[in-house]
Amino acid sequence: MVFERRTLFLAYVTDLADQMENLVKPSIESGFVALADGYILTLLSWGLIRGLELNWMKDVLSIFPEPKITFSLISSPEEVIKRIIKRDGYLDPLTVGIDICIREDIFNAFQDYTEKFQKYLVDLSKDKAIIVNTTNSIEEVKKEIVMHIENI
Repeated sequence: MVFERRTLFLAYVTDLADQMENLVKPSIESGFVALADGYILTLLSWGLIRGLELNWMKDVLSIFPEPKITFSLISSPEEVIKRIIKRDGYLDPLTVGIDICIREDIFNAFQDYTEKFQKYLVDLSKDKAIIVNTTNSIEEVKKEIVMHIENI
């Protein structure tokens, strides 16, 4: 099982590497600011909740550049579910962590998964990221993020 989870983790890393090379890097070289939704801390949280070793994942992810600033966006599981369903129309089994939170009720499985995922994310964010509560209004969240970006 760990091998399968490592393989899936590496697939996500490969996808991120492709995005970095073909989208992020050219944008930065052209003078743009690049914002990544789901970067190192997201992948680490994804792996930790599935029992992958932190040091192994950090070694794999060491190929990526350190960001100038990192935000960890946190919200209630109910709010996350609402946003995903509004965006996609459904809860994807891998997104909801069904591979590790086996339950008949996908809603409760996702709530459990989100709580665990965000706990790892907050723990990993200490001294590395600015934690932003996204249950605030979009304008408040935007204002907070912009304020931090303007200070770098």
